[in-house]
Amino acid sequence: MNSFPKKFAASRVVQAARNALPPDLLAKSGRAVVVLVPSGDQLTVAVGCLHRFIGLTVVPADTREFPNEGVYNWGQVICVQDGRLKGASFRHALEEMQKRIGEREDA
Repeated sequence: MNSFPKKFAASRVVQAARNALPPDLLAKSGRAVVVLVPSGDQLTVAVGCLHRFIGLTVVPADTREFPNEGVYNWGQVICVQDGRLKGASFRHALEEMQKRIGEREDA
């Protein structure tokens, strides 16, 4: 089982969310996206809507029992696409974003 990152510094999470949400993640997410990232004793929630970063909050939470495998690895990205909810792990979303950035740099 993969462990959650121990604790994200809030400023790093905000910066990562701003970088990940527009335009890379939001461009494929449709109208709305919610990112949930548990770490240690907190849950980070980032929201985007209409291809824009809306905001982020960090909530104290006991995340020891949260699932952390498969579609929940490092958290969850949930978005509305074509009128349906779709989800992926936060780790998968970051890996896909990194691939797309690499492809753009190679072009």
